[in-house]
Amino acid sequence: MSSKSLSTLAMLSLLVGFSAAPAFAADESFDLEDRTGKTIKLRKIEQEQQARSVELEKLAQAKRRESMTRLKALLERNPEGETKAEMMLRLAELYYQEGRYLYLQEMADYDRRVEECFNTEGCNIDKVAANNDGSNTWQGRAVRLYQGILRNYPQYNRADQATFFLGSALNDMNRKSESVDAFRALVKRYPSSQWVPDAYVLIGEYYFEEEGNAFKALKAYSRAAQFKESPKYSYAMYKLGWSYYNVGDYEKAIGTMKAVVDYSLSQQQTTTTMQLQDEALKDLVRFFADADQMEEAIAFFTKMGRKDLIRVTLRKLASTFFEQGKFERAIDMYRRLILDDKNAVDNPGYQVDIINAYKKMGERDKVLTEIQTLRADYGAESTWAKENRANTDAVKDANDQIELQLRRIAVDYHNTGRKYQEQRRLDDAQELYGLARTAYGAYLDLFSGNEHTYDVRFGYGELLYELKDFGGAYEQYMAVVDMDPQGQHSRFCAESAVFAAGGSPARRSHPSAAP
Repeated sequence: MSSKSLSTLAMLSLLVGFSAAPAFAADESFDLEDRTGKTIKLRKIEQEQQARSVELEKLAQAKRRESMTRLKALLERNPEGETKAEMMLRLAELYYQEGRYLYLQEMADYDRRVEECFNTEGCNIDKVAANNDGSNTWQGRAVRLYQGILRNYPQYNRADQATFFLGSALNDMNRKSESVDAFRALVKRYPSSQWVPDAYVLIGEYYFEEEGNAFKALKAYSRAAQFKESPKYSYAMYKLGWSYYNVGDYEKAIGTMKAVVDYSLSQQQTTTTMQLQDEALKDLVRFFADADQMEEAIAFFTKMGRKDLIRVTLRKLASTFFEQGKFERAIDMYRRLILDDKNAVDNPGYQVDIINAYKKMGERDKVLTEIQTLRADYGAESTWAKENRANTDAVKDANDQIELQLRRIAVDYHNTGRKYQEQRRLDDAQELYGLARTAYGAYLDLFSGNEHTYDVRFGYGELLYELKDFGGAYEQYMAVVDMDPQGQHSRFCAESAVFAAGGSPARRSHPSAAP
């Protein structure tokens, strides 16, 4: 389970008291962790109701049950016309609310079982399932009442509400296609209904989440976004932005998501508003990157006046460009990050990323230059090291990343050079050997005594021997022996040191390649 994920109880807590509207007619909370835009879902939660105590919920349930008993008694007297329809609608709402109350309990139980399974060795979380039979029973009763109202009282002045509630109850029962049929009927038959914006949002959710049909989702969200006074407006715009992105219209995706940010800033700052704004800003990073609008992204986030957000954005843009193979743009972003704060603790990692980008591009001379920059700017005596000395954990994390990447570069160039040597591509081999030599040297300057130094010194000694730098090879071989006389390579290195001391290339081959 993700550490960022809210518990099922927190996300799904909903007790609808005795209002005339179901829960989703009020403010929503959003589960927006997924950056693909495919599983971002509208949560039917009223924020104020999350704080209600268990005791209040039980009292509300008791009153709800009393109201159900009274309404059923009145219906048994067989009232006529819209009076009966009104009673049926009220009873259906109570059934719906009861279903939601039970759903909360069911999902709280599910949440507990998931946590228990997560902490139990050998337990398969995928086999832990929620049991929603109880809530579905009540929702089923609500559905039958709504259907009865619409069948027997088609001219009822609240038929639009009954239609919307029907679709919502079906949706909660996971009868998705039936629920969409109800929502489509609502927008067609009652275009002036107050429930139309909500219906369009839920139609969009169906095509976005269930069908994966971005074009139909886009059409539904576009209609929902026409209702600027609707509580769903900002959410509809947010999902509209993702729909534009999913159909490849990056310009409109960016414009729409910017509008979400602007709108959220103009509203009262609630938890929901701030969360949606934050998610829109994060998503804009991807949109800008995929649209290849680097400068526009920087200008936009600079305008926001958030230095921390600008730095996060630059980092995400750099990562995105790197993943997309846009290495020159990635390098530009990494350099901007470094220049933005020359002593930032994560700068060494960005310098390593620059090295790897040039390596991917085949720019070997630039790889060499950037390795030298890494040694000079982030070595033990560098200004960066002195400025960050107090931040031991962050420095260690950065150094661990440098160590891994630099070791990989040295070994990769060494082994590739050997391959070229065997293929008689002598110029290429010598170029790669030179790069490997620089990388090994940089590594040992920065990491002279960690758990990998033994293997790195052995590889460096082998490289120097192959380059006929016998003095350098002798030094590295003896350092290997001194580090661990009984180590895997030590006997071979001791013997090789004898040959190196005599300046002789004649020796037996070691079975190991570079480490």
